[in-house]
Amino acid sequence: MHRAGHGILSSMYYGFDEKKIYLRADFLSHVHENPTPLLVEFLFPSKNRKISLVMSTKERSLAFTSGVLDESKGERDSASKPETILAAFQSVLELGIPLVELGCGEEDRIEFFLTVTAHGLIGERWPMYGTFIAELPGRDFETRMWEV
Repeated sequence: MHRAGHGILSSMYYGFDEKKIYLRADFLSHVHENPTPLLVEFLFPSKNRKISLVMSTKERSLAFTSGVLDESKGERDSASKPETILAAFQSVLELGIPLVELGCGEEDRIEFFLTVTAHGLIGERWPMYGTFIAELPGRDFETRMWEV
């Protein structure tokens, strides 16, 4: 089996610094002509967190929320501070999410995946199976990354 039809995303990038993880999603050109909003979700299963965004390509608007994945566990989202998340959308979607917002420790790694859905288009999951895995900086980040 393989995907057929028109996709939504053309590429996905991520990176980090000592305090934030940065995410970028590039969309195929036909998505910008679609008048219906897109629902984009970045899900962090091991941290029980999600960032949900509703984007209108026609109006160039963006609204997002941050919360727990499984709200049925009765967890409150009082530690969440979505105002600390930076987000921008024009031709690409860019996010800067504080590692603290995701409950990451200093010596940690983060796993995540992305889903995108839009009315009239086939929904996508990136990666299709499993998760992206990023080793986060930790205390010895500069020592590991730089050699003189």
